[in-house]
Amino acid sequence: MVARSTLGYRDRRGLLASSAVSTLTQSALLSQPVMVDGRHACTWKRALPNRSDSPFTLALRLLEPLRPGVRRALDVASERYGTYLRRSVAVNVR
Repeated sequence: MVARSTLGYRDRRGLLASSAVSTLTQSALLSQPVMVDGRHACTWKRALPNRSDSPFTLALRLLEPLRPGVRRALDVASERYGTYLRRSVAVNVR
């Protein structure tokens, strides 16, 4: 997984699937994007409880349906992120 920024002065709607353009606000384009094949496929948000032994939740908001291979890659990346934070992770897809 490679982190890339989508910030800039140009219109970023070209990064979205056409079906997602109407569902996103401009602020969502600035939130944590998950890019798949150069397109903004979903956003993510972390909910980290105060207790260090508690799992954290990674909420994914889909902008388009994910292919099964992409979903597996997101699960693997989420687990790696959990390893980095030294916590277990629960992925919530909506």
